Amino acid sequence: MRKSDNNSEHELDILSAGMRLAYDDFAIVDLLNSWNARFEHSNGDLKEAEERGLFSKLRMLEPLYESVDDHRFLDETEKAILTVASPAFVFSPDGMVVELNDLAAKRFSIRQGARCNFSFVDDLSIKELNRFRASARQNGNQHHTIIQVTAENAQPSYAEVYKIPQKERQSSLLALRVLEIEWSEDVSSQLDQAFGLTPSEIDVCRLFYRSKDLTEISARRAVAKRTVSIQMSTIFQKTGAKGQVELYSLLSSICARAERGRTSGFQPWSDPYGREQIVETAAGKRIAYSWFGAENGRPVILLHGLAAGYAMDPSVEDILDEAGLKILAVCRPRHGNSDAIAGNGAADSATNALSEFVDILVLEPCLGVGLGIATAPLFELASRRTNVLTGILSIGGTLPISRAEYAKQLPAIHRAVVTMFARAPWLGKILARRFFGTLKRKGYSPFLEMYYAESTIDQELINSPEVRPLILSALSLMTSQGVDAFVEDMGLTEYDWLEVMSEQNISYRVLHGEFDPSTCVDELKRLTNEFDRMSVVPFSGSGELIFYEQPRRIIEELIKFDRECR
Repeated sequence: MRKSDNNSEHELDILSAGMRLAYDDFAIVDLLNSWNARFEHSNGDLKEAEERGLFSKLRMLEPLYESVDDHRFLDETEKAILTVASPAFVFSPDGMVVELNDLAAKRFSIRQGARCNFSFVDDLSIKELNRFRASARQNGNQHHTIIQVTAENAQPSYAEVYKIPQKERQSSLLALRVLEIEWSEDVSSQLDQAFGLTPSEIDVCRLFYRSKDLTEISARRAVAKRTVSIQMSTIFQKTGAKGQVELYSLLSSICARAERGRTSGFQPWSDPYGREQIVETAAGKRIAYSWFGAENGRPVILLHGLAAGYAMDPSVEDILDEAGLKILAVCRPRHGNSDAIAGNGAADSATNALSEFVDILVLEPCLGVGLGIATAPLFELASRRTNVLTGILSIGGTLPISRAEYAKQLPAIHRAVVTMFARAPWLGKILARRFFGTLKRKGYSPFLEMYYAESTIDQELINSPEVRPLILSALSLMTSQGVDAFVEDMGLTEYDWLEVMSEQNISYRVLHGEFDPSTCVDELKRLTNEFDRMSVVPFSGSGELIFYEQPRRIIEELIKFDRECR
């Protein structure tokens, strides 16, 4: 088959996947794979495809994408919090908050990626909750329980806690949902039709659902408490409930079905440490940051990556405190609660923000740490202001993927995304829009499975109940300000730090996983011979997510490098 015939076939595949993208979430992967095939077959030259009308045909599909309804199926984790109109959150057996809705955040003062202490659980219920958590750790047979929760300025309520089975995981995730859904006429009708309850018995159920107090029910109905007790016994017999807890659970389930249309949204991104601070630039722009480690320690600047946040396992705080280091985790422009900052592209914008941040808050030279592509603003800052950073530490062996020889080394999905945004950014934006729609419908799980498909080590890690909350917090940060912010952030992949490195006299160290599929290990070794002040530390047996897999060693290497650079 001639080369032009192969190109035509690949272009048809791209168009086919492009059309299906409007209604088929799996078409995202097909589009990226077809793009890869076309790009590689033409050695990166897409001029011919443009001349043949491929791009113009894809542009014609844009109105189709915008007309699609985004409300489809959710995975079980998202269902737990989005299909109820009451406080709900998902957590690991060890108490790490995986996901939550805004009502839970306000009611219980909890945050995604942070550990919950369950201080809002009633004293009589905490033992039952702890037994249930212990059972979940071992994949025990207990699947559901009812507990009582309290909260400041709120009446005590019942809440259900149930297991969310996780395939190929040692322990399940757990969901807690407050049973506070409003009673409606539909509920009364269902009790009549399903159980044959009389109007008086239905009214007793309604009052019991609201107050859970037989004395109050008797007062409201102006009858003796004994009469209410007799009616409750009849209700137990008709419904099959063995007691008040089971009856309340039954009534809550019926109310939930009746209120299926009402849902509560995802909790907007918030700092997992609960320490967020805001500084304002001279132009009145907000730069958000948090911190961890020694409260009055020596500063270290940390920049989050594209899909990698800054929250770490809480155990690292003691190590940092002992070393006297305070990590200042800065939200780059258009991430979290940071405003957009003027600049010529993502790297320039982030550098401008970082420069103002150090002038306001960091009054001494310090180490700069970047996760993956977030090293770009650090290199740019060092090139502009030689006395601000003592050194640059990269967590993840990111090479300048704007260079074709490095882009080819990336996993297929990574490579397709990078080259699409570089060669056809408008198409990348369409893809991002559909990708964000998929996140709304199905949560982050499909993205994680796709992104780490070529790394078995990382696949196992993203399914860890202890690590998953931190990763989900990172993805929430990535998507916090929408599609346009994400598209702009992809510009960081175009930054070539090798050009800057050759002109500077700053120490640079790379920490990377031995089996990180996005790292070209041989090239990193070659670069250490070319640049005297560059060094590489491989993490044996690790993949791309070393920041989450080996947090204590990451911090130990950070402390060591900080001392070397001073």
